[in-house]
Amino acid sequence: MGKNPAPADSVKGLALAPWAHGPSVSGPLWIVAALVQLPNDDVEAELWTGILTRDEQGFHLLASDRSERVDTSPLLWNADLKTDLVPYRISDRETAFGVRFDNNYTSTAHSDTTEILSLYRYADARVMPIFTALTDWSTYDKDGANDCVNKKAGKGRNPSDAPQRACDAENTEEVHYVLSFSPHTTNGYHDLVARPRGKTASGKSARFTWKDGTYQPRRFEGNWH
Repeated sequence: MGKNPAPADSVKGLALAPWAHGPSVSGPLWIVAALVQLPNDDVEAELWTGILTRDEQGFHLLASDRSERVDTSPLLWNADLKTDLVPYRISDRETAFGVRFDNNYTSTAHSDTTEILSLYRYADARVMPIFTALTDWSTYDKDGANDCVNKKAGKGRNPSDAPQRACDAENTEEVHYVLSFSPHTTNGYHDLVARPRGKTASGKSARFTWKDGTYQPRRFEGNWH
């Protein structure tokens, strides 16, 4: 993607899809995204995203961005990258697109799952990240759950399903958010709202407003810390 491609072994995920809701004046467009892990970096990876056209000669790159970063801690393990082509109407005249990064890590002691959504706009022959949000996160302490089951069962007794379910719940932390757009606009763009759902539904919503070409604050990591 661009004049300096990433080494093949550093590309940990790829996504390619037609973009039906792109600017009509640009003709048929495609979105391509690549997850690129830098050498000796287990904490962060680069998200390369581009806009393509396609004809009988193949694909042609119109614009690309390499500035986006995603958190891969504690380790980039089972990564998945996909385009999110929901028509994100950031204004009455412009639609953004998304790229979703999923990372699932499992060991004998615990498991972690993370989903991050990055929103992009394509305007003035440039593709630009405008907002990044943690949408799903969970961690499960397997050792803690096993200790809990053994304590509830008592010495020499077999644990039942009920204590196992209760102990699993006690040793699981999770947060989930859904993004939506408010009818209210700031500087001509709809405000963006991140609402908690599921077990975190009692938490506070967060609102983001448009300023200087992106939503501000630019990143959202949840209100659960």
